Amino acid sequence: MDKDKQIRRYFWVRHGYSEGNLDSGNYKLHGDMNIGLTQQGFEQAHACGLFLKAYFEKHATANGSRPRLWTSTFNRAAQTGDQIYDAASGLFLPADYRRDDALVEQNFGILSHYESEEEAIAALGPTAEFLYETRKRERPTAQFPMGESQLNVQGRVKPFYATLHRDWDKKDITDNVLVSHGATMRIGIMSFMHFPLAQIKEQQPDGSLIEFPNPNNCDVLMIEGSVADGYNLYKIYDGKEMRATEKIDLVEAYGLHREAIKKPIPVGIDLSNLSEPSLDAL
Repeated sequence: MDKDKQIRRYFWVRHGYSEGNLDSGNYKLHGDMNIGLTQQGFEQAHACGLFLKAYFEKHATANGSRPRLWTSTFNRAAQTGDQIYDAASGLFLPADYRRDDALVEQNFGILSHYESEEEAIAALGPTAEFLYETRKRERPTAQFPMGESQLNVQGRVKPFYATLHRDWDKKDITDNVLVSHGATMRIGIMSFMHFPLAQIKEQQPDGSLIEFPNPNNCDVLMIEGSVADGYNLYKIYDGKEMRATEKIDLVEAYGLHREAIKKPIPVGIDLSNLSEPSLDAL
């Protein structure tokens, strides 16, 4: 079989309902990396593991290999991964259950200690106000003080994909389950699919809004396809409702696109009499 036509799948899973989801003040109290799951989160993660076991029994990997399970090193994602591993009972080999720092949540820096934009501006003044205004115009590049921008996150997720590609090329591992966090999931998916990060939330020239919303806790979003034929993005499991869904094409649902959209020419710019370049040196 032509390997470039081999179907590969990446199952992105958001962690279960956490102490931070329950009360955002816990981020400040415990620190982002130490936030754990609630009772509800453990139940969601266990159900997600049962779903994944059933899914792989019905939709086996392209070459009969076992999937590999990866989690962020943050506590809530690691606890989610543990529940998935146990509930899936034999789906993943012990050596194929791994953690990686590349999958941790975007670092929202000093602003993560404030529960609202108003509170941050009241405490930090012009610094916070400038950041919030900048993020409205330049969301992918605007970096949180002592934190990360979306581009910073992309910079650590892309090399991680290279690891998965190497494992496919050298070890024939076609399928990976990636337990991560809302912002990192979306940035990771957009990066793999070659969609501009701005489309996570972007106003279009025609006035329409493209938005890739935060997945529910324990939602499963699947990238599926091949090198030769390209990839698509589907939602296959609703973690909030704890139920399998029909394959929902999220590229179509959210209006995501790779092609460049021509920007309107500003009023007052005249392109009717453009100069010709010199081509003598060709």
